[in-house]
Amino acid sequence: MINQRNQKTINRYAFRAASIFLLLTLVGLSLPIGKSIPVTSDAERTLPFWFIDFNNNRIAFKPTFYAENSFDNLVRRSQVLNEPIRILHIGDSHIQADMFTGETRNLLAQWLGDENPARGLSFPYQLAGTNNPPDFDISSSVQWQRERIVDVKSSSKLGVSGIALVTGEKEGTLLMKLNPKWSFGKNFNLVKLHFNDESSINFTTETEGTAIQEQGVWSFYLNNSSESITINFKNISKTQTDFRLYGLELLNTNSKVVYHAAGVNGAEVRTYLLSANIEWQVAQLEPQIVIISLGTNDAYNSAFNSTVFRENLKELVLRVRSASENAFIILTTPGDHLLSRTNENPSLERIQDDIYAVASENSCGVWDFYQVMGGKGSIKLWSHYGLCAPDMLHLNRNGYRLQGALLFNALVEFWGYDYPLEKNNMAQK
Repeated sequence: MINQRNQKTINRYAFRAASIFLLLTLVGLSLPIGKSIPVTSDAERTLPFWFIDFNNNRIAFKPTFYAENSFDNLVRRSQVLNEPIRILHIGDSHIQADMFTGETRNLLAQWLGDENPARGLSFPYQLAGTNNPPDFDISSSVQWQRERIVDVKSSSKLGVSGIALVTGEKEGTLLMKLNPKWSFGKNFNLVKLHFNDESSINFTTETEGTAIQEQGVWSFYLNNSSESITINFKNISKTQTDFRLYGLELLNTNSKVVYHAAGVNGAEVRTYLLSANIEWQVAQLEPQIVIISLGTNDAYNSAFNSTVFRENLKELVLRVRSASENAFIILTTPGDHLLSRTNENPSLERIQDDIYAVASENSCGVWDFYQVMGGKGSIKLWSHYGLCAPDMLHLNRNGYRLQGALLFNALVEFWGYDYPLEKNNMAQK
């Protein structure tokens, strides 16, 4: 008989082998035609993507209270009790497009045997005049104004998405539908709209189902699953209170993973602190794991200040934790990039130290994408292999798919295994 520990070890390496195979498949899909692997004297460097640090592709953490929401327990409850694993991923432009997070979401769903993964929280960026994730479309009968944390100068009534749609129109419609070309979810049977509670909004739909309206959240349970829904809204406020939409969720109550993605182009840790309603919305989502992928835009600033960044990141962690005290928080480090497409960013290695320091002080995990990516100068290799956008800051679709697969692999590695919070195999000072 194989004991539980040995079985877990077998499963661990089986999952690792499966995910590494997936990564190598992505390698083959990503390598541009006509480009060959650099020739060196080191035989190891003839392997695809030799510069990626697979050995350190893991979630390192220093727990003091983390137990109930260990990934091990979450997987077990998902398989035995059919409780979905609830993940909230907060970030900037790398998250807004949902190519990175979408890949992790879909791979987790496949790993858990979830044939209809839930879309989770997103934002109708389409109506805000900015890039929308490809897996769903949204349209409206009215015009909307957008408000973003990167545009305001002081605290604003924004949620975890860091962006809101605002309209003074008294009534209108919202049409939401999955895009079958890109969506891994077949349909949904639950819709949630997050809005400003101080307004009095009546929501209706011709779709058959049951509606529940609570503080700032309208939930609608469909009698029959669907790929689309049209929602009518009417503002019956007696005062001149605009309707503010903070985000939407397209869910399936049978899903085994709910992966919320909240990102704003250009966002910094500092700007996220301007979201006055972030605690309220995090509490509504009840995440068991919160992943914070911020720091790229902070480090891209020539006036980057480590002390200020650490204090801001610590405050953001504490605000998230106050809203979901049992959630395990994972901080990710910014990937390697170039300033103005040509110059190395001297702040990148400093910000890695800052993130590790905040994680150590606040019992957070760290996914060190900078190290996994290959460290200093690796963005040039990602570009060579056709995984990078021309700006040498963002990745392209294949690059983000690879990043999402790497995070998936790190989460799977985390299944029942604890790694010390270290940087470059040395104890953090």
